[in-house]
Amino acid sequence: MEEKRNEAESREALFSKRQLMSSSRFWDRRDLLEALLDEKELYTIKAVEKKIQKYMKGRVR
Repeated sequence: MEEKRNEAESREALFSKRQLMSSSRFWDRRDLLEALLDEKELYTIKAVEKKIQKYMKGRVR
């Protein structure tokens, strides 16, 4: 099962932080992407949505 997940993830398109920030999908979350994503990393759409969701569910101190 783990191998199938890795194969599916490897077929998903990867995007840079700059590409994601300029996309219409994340246009209203640009400031959040700026804080959460690393310039040197590539991300799938699913991974970015998970990061955003995790951050939004985070605890306020």
